[in-house]
Amino acid sequence: MDSQKGVSLIITFFVMTVVVAVVLSVSSLLYGEIKIIRNVSNSVISFYAADSGIEKVLYYDRKEKPEGAIRGLCNICDVCPDCHDCILTQGGEGGCDPETCADCNIVFSSQMSAGKTYNLNADIFLTTGAQCGISQADVKSYGSYENTSRAINLDMSQDTGTIFGPGISDNGTWVTGGQVIHFRVNAPPPPDVPSILAYVFYSATENGPYTLLNDPGNPASLSYISGQGEWQGNYNTGITGYFSIGISATDSNDVCASITITPE
Repeated sequence: MDSQKGVSLIITFFVMTVVVAVVLSVSSLLYGEIKIIRNVSNSVISFYAADSGIEKVLYYDRKEKPEGAIRGLCNICDVCPDCHDCILTQGGEGGCDPETCADCNIVFSSQMSAGKTYNLNADIFLTTGAQCGISQADVKSYGSYENTSRAINLDMSQDTGTIFGPGISDNGTWVTGGQVIHFRVNAPPPPDVPSILAYVFYSATENGPYTLLNDPGNPASLSYISGQGEWQGNYNTGITGYFSIGISATDSNDVCASITITPE
């Protein structure tokens, strides 16, 4: 009888050991799954926090523009009540001017409910050359919640309109004499505007499509004629047809401006 009791105790011990091992394994798996679910939940919350930052930037950039401004981001620190630690750092003189917003870095943070936060970093710059007049914004939003962070990167382009910065007049003209185009543009003299360039777009038909005729790296250059108070230049197209002229200029502060002028 004693030996049978001993065997029973051994069997009971092994069964209990197996049961405990199974329970511990299941508990470990459940704990791991719960932790993964919690991390996924925190990740989603962080992502939506970052998305809230992007939405705020889009709203103030498009809906809260100062009168005459091309975009509203350079004014966000003055009009956004919950943009904390908002700092504007200009890359060039006047780069963070609310009206032009040409070369500026903007950072701020916002606290949301239940411990959710986001931090914004936006770089604004103007492209040059044939695409002069396009304001670019590289926006990064970092959302955080419960030691989990997610980021969203947004690239935005904004047409600056036809005239700003160097003050190129919209009454610029050009005329064609055979295969030579003659340009006349009203703009400030050097050194306020160091140079003015012309990009010639050509089409065989009046309704287009138009393609860039001269090499983007070698545009036609205009010269300032002090006696007439305007910029003038010529460009030999080598062909006859229909043309559209894009004029771009950069002032002494590297602010770019562009217009499209029609034939006289």
